[in-house]
Amino acid sequence: MSVVLKARPAEPEYRAIHRVADALAPGMANTFVEAVRRVAGETALSELEAALARGDLAAAEAAVPWEKLPAELAPVGAAIRTGFEQAAQASVRYLPPRLRLELRFDLLNPRAVDWVRTHSGELIREVTDETRLAVREVIRRAFEEGMHPYTSARHIRSMVGLTRRQAQAVDNFRRRLVEEGVAGEKLDKRVEAYRQRLVRWRAKNIARTETLRASNEGQQELWRQAAEQGLIDPAVTRKEFITTPDDRLCDICAPLDGQRVGLEESFQTELGPVLTPPVHQQCRCAMRLVEVRP
Repeated sequence: MSVVLKARPAEPEYRAIHRVADALAPGMANTFVEAVRRVAGETALSELEAALARGDLAAAEAAVPWEKLPAELAPVGAAIRTGFEQAAQASVRYLPPRLRLELRFDLLNPRAVDWVRTHSGELIREVTDETRLAVREVIRRAFEEGMHPYTSARHIRSMVGLTRRQAQAVDNFRRRLVEEGVAGEKLDKRVEAYRQRLVRWRAKNIARTETLRASNEGQQELWRQAAEQGLIDPAVTRKEFITTPDDRLCDICAPLDGQRVGLEESFQTELGPVLTPPVHQQCRCAMRLVEVRP
């Protein structure tokens, strides 16, 4: 026999978690867009152009102030911490009344502090590294294709903030326009508009995924602390995977609906084990507690 271990407010628990993440995502996305805009704006064009003219690709890459990007992205950590905390607080409403009264959630728990700090640092490092790799590939392609250093420098600067795949897409888009006879200011405007769309898409993708990750991790930490305080019994309590019932449900997550695992166990997905959702980029899935008794 299984029972859902919660008080059942009118709003489903996954919606409460989504609301926390959705409130934070726009701010995190804006942080990313502004961070890459400022770093691109501080790129030394004269140094970049000179490095390209003499074929020094390492110096060309160094003309971008990469050391400033992690600092510009630092507010992302605050959003992750807020999502973690607010989701835990929201999840309290879904516990039985006795547990809600007795549970003392501690955001300063060393484990909680460590997750927020570690994940924030890893995310910023991953974003910075991927952005740098993308620019490195753009520099190489510009040099190999013999693009004029003046044009190359401005093109490379505009690529700050994109992934390698996105940067390649911009290059392909530009090449296609040139083949169609588009040139001059019209060419630059169309390429720039396309690039900006990709930057915004990447920003939203990161923000939606990572705010939801922080929210689900906050929920997980709440349950951990409830177990440590003796308020729930891990021996008879399971996490249940919930797929969000909307048009975003994908083939990766659909088979996971209803999968149950122990509190500290991972859900088994085709992409590998995950302790909490999201399973993939922009995943909207959630989880809840159920009590399983003979």
